[in-house]
Amino acid sequence: MILINQDTTNIVVLTLTEKVTLSSPLFMLNLHNKQSKVDYNLMITDTSSYTYRYNKFSIVEMASGDPLSGEIELPKGQYIYNAYEVAAPTTTLPSSGLLENGICVVLGTGETEYINEDITTDKVYERP
Repeated sequence: MILINQDTTNIVVLTLTEKVTLSSPLFMLNLHNKQSKVDYNLMITDTSSYTYRYNKFSIVEMASGDPLSGEIELPKGQYIYNAYEVAAPTTTLPSSGLLENGICVVLGTGETEYINEDITTDKVYERP
């Protein structure tokens, strides 16, 4: 799961290199808002020193950001993310090259993440 806080730089770690087919891929992230059904696309630059293990990206959530530079304005809410490999910088959704998908949550400024800590204990009884 990706967690993005509004009005800040967010570090995101994914494992994309193991699935690439291009020799020198660039990465594009598509975020699909589950409520409004709006897609947001941005280019993300890998800053990992160990790309054979993981890929590290900075996503800057800000008003009037430049999606080709990893900056974007996102309404708070839940998203489905799709990470693609592309040959050239673009914000157009590619028809192929999907590497990974999952859930993304965008939290508003000063908002805290809700974690359900209810522990349910199931009791199992054995007949004598």
